[in-house]
Amino acid sequence: MKARTSTDRLQEKTPKKLVTNHLRQRYKFSPVIAEALSDDLQLLSNQMNGGSQLTDGQVLYPAVKAEEPAGKALKDCEYEMVRLTIYAQGDIAYRQQHGLKILKKHILHRITEESDAQGAPLTYEDMSRLLFADRKTIAQYIQELRAEGKTIVTRATYTDASATISHHRPIVRLFLLNYTESEIGQRLNHTLSRVEGYIKDFLRICVAHRQGYTVEGIRHLTGLAKGVVQKHLAHYTELSAAPNWQEHLERKLRFYEASMDAKLAKKGVLG
Repeated sequence: MKARTSTDRLQEKTPKKLVTNHLRQRYKFSPVIAEALSDDLQLLSNQMNGGSQLTDGQVLYPAVKAEEPAGKALKDCEYEMVRLTIYAQGDIAYRQQHGLKILKKHILHRITEESDAQGAPLTYEDMSRLLFADRKTIAQYIQELRAEGKTIVTRATYTDASATISHHRPIVRLFLLNYTESEIGQRLNHTLSRVEGYIKDFLRICVAHRQGYTVEGIRHLTGLAKGVVQKHLAHYTELSAAPNWQEHLERKLRFYEASMDAKLAKKGVLG
């Protein structure tokens, strides 16, 4: 019989397994009934948490909404319960290949992207708490990640007077994560028309860029300002270079391109 590795054993340490074993030992349920009840409890838990649909390794964490101004007392701020992936299935193998420090930086990059996408970027204190590291270490990790060319968005990025982060970033990212326009508007406190406008501009600009148009060409094609085109293209470049976002981005753009081709064919523009 093949010996079980530490990785195999760790894969069994899931919340579902914990609940199943508890039900079996405490109430003497059969394995089948205990597992079924564990599934039901997970569903109930998700419903009680606002349909957060947490997966193994994810947590709900209260983060201050991006639009809250700097200097406002925390007790008076509005919060968003963001889903953060503290542990993903590939993290064990990633650590074995790269080491613990690189894994921590990888997780930090992941949770800052997730929180930014949900409209509530993390503070340095949030990251310190979530990763069990002091603030100085978090600052060092962020500095190193940025030096590697990665974009790290924190609450300081929004509250810094010199920052120029636009609302389009969290809107586009929630769209890529399959939130509806209505859900995005509710989460980020934007009107539906504004959300739809940001998404439409992003898709049109990205598709034109993929078809070989220059910035000036896209500007004339869409009627948008040059600065708007450059802003969305910079975001597209950032997303397309990030492994966590590549698949989401490609899926949405392929769907949009296909829908545009169908409309043109219906009008007789395409043969």
